[in-house]
Amino acid sequence: MKLKKLVIATACAAAAVVAAACLAGCSGGAPASTGTYLSENELSYSNMLPAYNYFFATSTTQQLDTYSDNTYCLTITTSTYSNISLGPDVATGEETWNDRGQTITRYYGACTVETDPSDDTLSFITISSPDRVVFASFGSVTLDTGNWTDAMTEAATTLASNPQGGLGIQLEEGETVTAELLLEAKVGEFPADGIEIMVNLNACSFEQVSW
Repeated sequence: MKLKKLVIATACAAAAVVAAACLAGCSGGAPASTGTYLSENELSYSNMLPAYNYFFATSTTQQLDTYSDNTYCLTITTSTYSNISLGPDVATGEETWNDRGQTITRYYGACTVETDPSDDTLSFITISSPDRVVFASFGSVTLDTGNWTDAMTEAATTLASNPQGGLGIQLEEGETVTAELLLEAKVGEFPADGIEIMVNLNACSFEQVSW
């Protein structure tokens, strides 16, 4: 029994050393975070009439991360529901909603950060056109325009055929989704001079952006 405990303890110690080495190696090459900011939630309502008798409510939130190498990651998260029944006339435990899935889109690119000289609670972050997009949708392979694979081509092409897939891509017959096509679809008409985002440093928040 003592030998068994000794073997287990030795194995755990070795695993801890390996894990520490891996963490050290990863942290050494990654840029440091210089800020994380959240937007308020926004709720939108839509339907698929007359083709389908579906009514949807979608909640959207955004997260902006900045890094020491003057880059950013803007994360846009959506959660969609249908057949929602809530309110004072609905008893507790009898609420209804159908989960219609969620998406997470991450935009990566360069940015500049300037503090307001007259108000140290405000900062202005200008994000440039994204050069990489990562898109995740419930039940599908995550798509990464910076690390594209054949599996992503297949998954993205399937998503593009679904109006609720979240890609916003219309394909011709026999056409497939490529990394370049997804990046172009997601970035769209991005302003040439970038987008300036005013951040409240006290609340670590900003107003949602769109383009």
